[in-house]
Amino acid sequence: MFKKFSVIIFLVFEFSTLAFSQTSSSFETVLKQKFENFDYNSVINLADSILKNEKKLSHEDSLVILYYKAISSFTIWDIKTSEQSFRMILTLDKNFTLDSINVSPKIISYFNDLKSKFVNENRTEKQNNSLNIDSLLSLERRKYSSEFASYRQALWRNLILPGWGDIYLNNNFKGYLFSGTFTLSFISSVYYIFDTKKKENDYLNEINPDLILEKYSKYNSSYKLKNIFIALTLFVYIYSQVDFLISKNYYIQSNHYPTLSSSEDSYSTIKVSFSLPIKF
Repeated sequence: MFKKFSVIIFLVFEFSTLAFSQTSSSFETVLKQKFENFDYNSVINLADSILKNEKKLSHEDSLVILYYKAISSFTIWDIKTSEQSFRMILTLDKNFTLDSINVSPKIISYFNDLKSKFVNENRTEKQNNSLNIDSLLSLERRKYSSEFASYRQALWRNLILPGWGDIYLNNNFKGYLFSGTFTLSFISSVYYIFDTKKKENDYLNEINPDLILEKYSKYNSSYKLKNIFIALTLFVYIYSQVDFLISKNYYIQSNHYPTLSSSEDSYSTIKVSFSLPIKF
């Protein structure tokens, strides 16, 4: 009884091993057998099923499956399916070649024409992407060049009159605020410079003892106001220049153009995950 049970266990184990040992290496054998039996539709259907359901196909097995699907499709004159399969093969391995011993010259000729077309399409796509990058760079350079020219125009205007540079760059609120404050303080400074000089003369020329103190007080007040408005004028001028340089410094850096590389472009490809090329 124990002996029979052991035999049964052994047979079940062997059967399970065989059932679950259908590794990817067996795909070629099955497809090749069906192909040699001229069962081309079965080859195509089986290839589609494997590609759809197997999640961990190797690069080699993927090429094998697509190879048999492509030549089977061509044999039954399903050119569209054949072309799609050959294109997927070339996506996986751009150097893929067909063996003239096992494949008819007609299929080889068709594949070689398709391969040349595929290579030219990729080359054209890369050239177009390169042109797009160059156009983008040219556009960015023109944009930054224009902005830098505007910055230089605004800079010398701001040096002449604080706030004028901001107004030139359409930052009107800040521009009018600086311009107005500077203009009023500058005019007041000029006024009190002359007023101080006049009151100083009045004070120095006064001979009436009762009026000397009054004249001195007026002169002293005018002198203090003159200093206040001169200091305010200088402060507004310097603050305006510093603020303009800091807030507009991105214009100064416009010569640092963005750099793009065609190698960073992503091209649309068919995503099938595996690694190691194979040739037939």
